[in-house]
Order: sequence, then structure tokens, then C-alpha cells
Amino acid sequence: MKINVEVVPKGTLYDRSELLEVGVVGKPQYLYSSQEMRQKKYLKSCKV
Repeated sequence: MKINVEVVPKGTLYDRSELLEVGVVGKPQYLYSSQEMRQKKYLKSCKV
């Protein structure tokens, strides 16, 4: 199994103030596929 780890800016994975600000309800997503990383899905990491 091959695992890639990419470091993103602090607060990207779980920013509590942003969740409240935009009213998104859900759990943060911490694991992403390579396609999701290319699409920068980690910038909005909540699963609704």
C-alpha cells in the first residue's frame, strides 16, 4: 500500500470559526483521495 502525506496550511482541515461563519453542519474530512487533493477539496473539508 502506498501512502502520500501532503501538508496543508494550519487550520485548513478543521477551522471551527469558518464552520460557524458559513453555517455548514457536518464532520470534518481528514482523508482524501489523490483526485480530491488535486481538486483541493481540503479547503472545504466538511462532509454534509
